[in-house]
Amino acid sequence: MKVIQCIILFFVSEALLAQDSMSTVAKPTIKVNDHSGIYSLMERHKLLNDRNVFSPGFRIQIAFTNNKEEAMNYKKEFYQRFPNLRCYTTYEQPYHKVRIGDYQNLNETKRDLSTILEFFPGAFVVADKVRIRKMNTE
Repeated sequence: MKVIQCIILFFVSEALLAQDSMSTVAKPTIKVNDHSGIYSLMERHKLLNDRNVFSPGFRIQIAFTNNKEEAMNYKKEFYQRFPNLRCYTTYEQPYHKVRIGDYQNLNETKRDLSTILEFFPGAFVVADKVRIRKMNTE
């Protein structure tokens, strides 16, 4: 009886080892064929995101008027006083708005706002889409 049990145990253990050795020999590979074009759409989406240079942020508005020439005069005066800051004019019917800077958060605006308020007392911070500063990865 013990001999039969030993023989059965031998064959069972051999079968278990055989399965283990089979799995290490042949590794299955999976190939995915993208017939719907999803991969190409994802790559296109990545490229478009890389090209996007605007993000939600803040600007300082120094003037708004319904006269375009007056808005350009504000912009000219601003550049004479602050040549290193960016100034934008936008038109949202019926007003031309003169806005300053590309600030990612409110803390960045505080320093410039205090200086600008000396020359443009009606200036205030507004939420706007601003240019993203690209970080150098080098």
